[in-house]
Amino acid sequence: MNAIATPPVDPNATDTLGCLLGCLWEETMSLLLVCETQREKYRQAAAGTNSLQVSRALLGTAMRLNDLTGWLAAQRDAAARGTSSPARLRHRAMLDQPVAAPLPDDVLALVNRSLDLYTLAVDLEDLLTGPSHHLNG
Repeated sequence: MNAIATPPVDPNATDTLGCLLGCLWEETMSLLLVCETQREKYRQAAAGTNSLQVSRALLGTAMRLNDLTGWLAAQRDAAARGTSSPARLRHRAMLDQPVAAPLPDDVLALVNRSLDLYTLAVDLEDLLTGPSHHLNG
């Protein structure tokens, strides 16, 4: 898995979009780190305690990524329509406002990368615990 080398924006920015992207960057890097450092445990996983702990850690990060990317996608769609979106980021009140500008290509690339990682997390979770434990089900 190829990690993104540098953040596309300043993660310490104070504007809403900058704050969102900083959070999205941190969550993406966290998920990448979990995937990379736990790869061998997943290969050897049968359904033991260690593999389930790894799965929970991965899914916790994936759920935060899903929340962030879902919120950003809703804001992008609302900006394209010229309206504000009712979608709100549940766990980050500081970002609870609409993004008013179209999103740059590098931002969309980061969102897509995050969604790819989220899909990977769900697939790994299904492999370890079965589809009945799916985080959306």
